[in-house]
Amino acid sequence: MIQDDISENQENQNIIWNSTYEFPLEVWKLLEEYFLEGDVDKSKRFTATTMLENLRNKVEERELDEEEIPKLQTIQGWISRYSAQHRQKMAKMSLVR
Repeated sequence: MIQDDISENQENQNIIWNSTYEFPLEVWKLLEEYFLEGDVDKSKRFTATTMLENLRNKVEERELDEEEIPKLQTIQGWISRYSAQHRQKMAKMSLVR
């Protein structure tokens, strides 16, 4: 029983939990990287479609598994939430300065 709990906890360490989304940590980091790259350089802004295409390229390169890739609609929702959280975080940082 305890061993099962330990194994489950070790599995969950590589998954990012959000109230709505469940992504493997690697996928979360890639989505965040794509988002922030567009935030730094507006000409390199990613849409949900281009993020999905890049994730699919990672599958072709065997860096990710197909089942780890979220649906387009899920990525669109993630962008909306992440964008709001990012704006809020940046606003708080500007107040601290």
